[in-house]
Amino acid sequence: MNTKLSVLAPVVIFALFSSPLSLFGEIHSGQFWLDTRIGWEFAEGPGSPGTQGNIEFLDESKRFVLNYDFEKGGEYVSASRTLEDIEASESLTGVEMLVWGPGGPVYLALVDSTDQVFTYLLGDVKDDNQHALRNNLEDPESVSGGAGDKKMHFPLKGIRLIIKKAEPMTKGKVTFERIALTSPQYQLP
Repeated sequence: MNTKLSVLAPVVIFALFSSPLSLFGEIHSGQFWLDTRIGWEFAEGPGSPGTQGNIEFLDESKRFVLNYDFEKGGEYVSASRTLEDIEASESLTGVEMLVWGPGGPVYLALVDSTDQVFTYLLGDVKDDNQHALRNNLEDPESVSGGAGDKKMHFPLKGIRLIIKKAEPMTKGKVTFERIALTSPQYQLP
């Protein structure tokens, strides 16, 4: 066996498993990219009977597609995942991602430790071009539930990516890639 490899193997194994982040995404210069193939679940909007859709995971890339169909009713669909396995601390300064449509309005909802939900409009994806959507987590469009004090309590519990119904598009899909939490804590040494 190559001597260099035998010396490096324990270091690589330690690095992979010493951080809980390594199992759920990658760190890239101030950002933690959530793994888009692990932990995401589809949900119909509550109180939106008739909504149909699903999440399609693309094995060859770090993307997923949120498919939706509002032709029989409904107002929105979402893809959500827990953040309880990731250290999203008080130093969280934003969320950004790459998105392709056409799909309509894309919203971000973050669930804090008190179950308070902060909802932000990221943008309106009307074409199939790539869009870089960002939000610095200031001025949410709405805050509901939980403590009710409109202050984000850490650690965060979850993230939701929401597609709302927008006429005339009642059926479509949005592709998500590189969903990143931005924070100084994610700087590489």
